[in-house]
Amino acid sequence: MAKEKGPVKGVHVGGTAWNQVHASIAAFALDVLTDRGYDGLTADAVAEHGGLNRRTVYRHYPARIDLALAAIRQFPPSDVGWPVDGAPRERLRQAMRSASMWPVRLPQLLGTAVTHAVNEPRLLEAVLVGIIT
Repeated sequence: MAKEKGPVKGVHVGGTAWNQVHASIAAFALDVLTDRGYDGLTADAVAEHGGLNRRTVYRHYPARIDLALAAIRQFPPSDVGWPVDGAPRERLRQAMRSASMWPVRLPQLLGTAVTHAVNEPRLLEAVLVGIIT
């Protein structure tokens, strides 16, 4: 007699846990991208930085350009103000994180995007769209 299968356990694509891991990987990738540039943005580097398994990074972002674009989207736009939702402590943390990224990370992102503009023009486009919007 065959054993009946129950619901599949684990993280499912599109679920809350999946989306949280997806966003976390992108945030870790932003750190790696601004520290090491596009050439240094590897699944291994992001996995090491985030304490993740390399396969998890690949499962969420199969190509380096996908990972880089997701990382750039984590960068706050220039008109980010004080967050309106959430507890005061969390709102302060978000505002401080956004403000602290601009002076240091923007030049690094721009430099990486310009350096790779010929081979990966989407990097520069993503940075510029993020700054302007």
